[in-house]
Amino acid sequence: MKATVSAYTTPGIRLIVSFLIKVSLPSYLLYRAVRHCLPSIDVHLGWGCYTVLGSLMMFLLHILYTHLLSIYHLHRARLLNAQPLPSVSGRWPGNFDLLRQWLGIWQTGYPGDIAGRIMNQLGGTETYGVKLFWHDTAFTADPGIIREILTTDHANYIK
Repeated sequence: MKATVSAYTTPGIRLIVSFLIKVSLPSYLLYRAVRHCLPSIDVHLGWGCYTVLGSLMMFLLHILYTHLLSIYHLHRARLLNAQPLPSVSGRWPGNFDLLRQWLGIWQTGYPGDIAGRIMNQLGGTETYGVKLFWHDTAFTADPGIIREILTTDHANYIK
């Protein structure tokens, strides 16, 4: 019998490497762009500064991406004559104020209490959307939709 050796990388290593690439690549590209565009200026910023600026750049690009994705989804919904979900929005960017308010309610009550309040605010709807941290999230209490997600058509839904 011949012994075989397999080089298997664990999912944790792959996750760490992809995270390091996502964090370090924008910093490096920003560094190279500054050095290329401003070669006569002899400014030496440390790698920490480029890392912070690169991370900020990635954060802003992520917000732009999710905003453009929302516009695309609204456009596709209009083409299909679909109506967007009724949604809740806060006053702070990313709806951080809603999350802060909800965490306060969760300390003294149940998470379902918030859903009931929101459904009443939106006119008794059983399905609504919230954009938390610039990501669209749908909540539902409609048994038909829950049944479809969990049993009937579960392969088409992200869990």
